[in-house]
Amino acid sequence: MVSIPDGWITILARFRSVGVVVAASTLGIAVPGPGSGLEPLVGPLVAMLVYTSIRAADVGDVLERPWWLVSAGLIGTFLALPVVAFGVGRAVLPPAALAGVVVVTAGPTTTGSALVWARLSDADVVLTAGITFVTLFLAPVVTPLVITGLLGTGVSLSPVSLLIEVALVVAGGFVLAWIVPAGTVGERGLDRLSLAVIGTLVYVGIATSPFGTAVPADVGRVAVVALCVTVLVLGAATGAAAIPGVGSARGRALFFATGLKNLGVAVVVSGALQAEGVVVAVVTYYVIQQLVAGLVVARS
Repeated sequence: MVSIPDGWITILARFRSVGVVVAASTLGIAVPGPGSGLEPLVGPLVAMLVYTSIRAADVGDVLERPWWLVSAGLIGTFLALPVVAFGVGRAVLPPAALAGVVVVTAGPTTTGSALVWARLSDADVVLTAGITFVTLFLAPVVTPLVITGLLGTGVSLSPVSLLIEVALVVAGGFVLAWIVPAGTVGERGLDRLSLAVIGTLVYVGIATSPFGTAVPADVGRVAVVALCVTVLVLGAATGAAAIPGVGSARGRALFFATGLKNLGVAVVVSGALQAEGVVVAVVTYYVIQQLVAGLVVARS
């Protein structure tokens, strides 16, 4: 039996979040078949991620969070991020891939994984949740305006369907927190559950996307753009952490709440654009931002 040195075990444990995303991405490309069968479970899985964050967060002090930090997060995620992504992407991406990058960056924050990454990195989960949920409620109005302003293409996004989806996911998380007695799942169990769910969501996103017909060079360019933009957001959030009253925990929260975008909303909007290659760009961007987030967790 081959033994693994303790040093390697420590390294593997620290980077398990990255490993989950890489493994799920690889599996989604190599064995996409089960993805369509798992797609109806996406909503309940996200609700489970909300549950794990509710269990770990102290939501009683939500009003103590500085309002200007939430405002800065909203401006960053809905204005600065898509503008920067458009500027970087326009130089290297074909039109369809650029549209995909704009669509995903103009959308709201991803509900579940932003909260989970914040919790696993000891970031301010309450601040992350505050920005995240506000972006979801603003998205039906703001997202189409940003996309139209950058691409010159009108899109429609039903506010009713989005609000219903958000309400079901959030309510599901609170219902689980209510019916599952506190302490039933320990902290380590919550961590493992969260990573398993994130891995499943990444797998489903890739497995149900048309990667088989994608141009590898275009996928590579989108990955580079996504990496550059996400690292820029991380740099800005790290810089904000040096501001008095912010600190590293809130700085990481700003990164997760501002830089991690919602896959489901972006795929819905991509369908309205009806351009081949948009969905692949959206999923590629999503995976890269999750990898960067996993690295942030590993180094926290």
